[in-house]
Amino acid sequence: HFARAWRRRRRAGEEEGAAANGGADVDREARYRECSERVSAHRLTLSFECVTSVLGHHGDLPRRDYLVLTAVADLNDGGTFFTTPRLVEFAQRYRLPHNDVWIYPSKGGVEEAFKWYDSNWETALADGTMGALTDIAERYGEGGCRYIPSLYPHVHFQGNILEGLV
Repeated sequence: HFARAWRRRRRAGEEEGAAANGGADVDREARYRECSERVSAHRLTLSFECVTSVLGHHGDLPRRDYLVLTAVADLNDGGTFFTTPRLVEFAQRYRLPHNDVWIYPSKGGVEEAFKWYDSNWETALADGTMGALTDIAERYGEGGCRYIPSLYPHVHFQGNILEGLV
């Protein structure tokens, strides 16, 4: 995963390993070690969903195999689980794949998101759902609402059928 997540595309004529900043590409091994050391030092347990393109489906077959970080438990803190914002921050720091996330800390944003979901959950597809939830987050953005996209966009990797929302 780290080799793919920290890869930088070369420009035409650029030698492999060369970076635009004059130095070498991001040291993928260093990023991997940094993540592993944090996991070990803080006694974190990471849970991933393994999405495969060959083992069953929920309406759409995934277009490729990938992992999705679903939970992080901190054993140094009695096994407590990371909150959603903390999990996303951790995942973003190390470019670990997570689901698309919408954060609605204001009551108005939450109420509008639930109202939309209640009226559309049976027929909505991923692209429309993601657009609607993002629009709601933008309307209530001043209250801290925001959309944090996944490294692996659902529509491109999983397809347009949603299994559900958490």
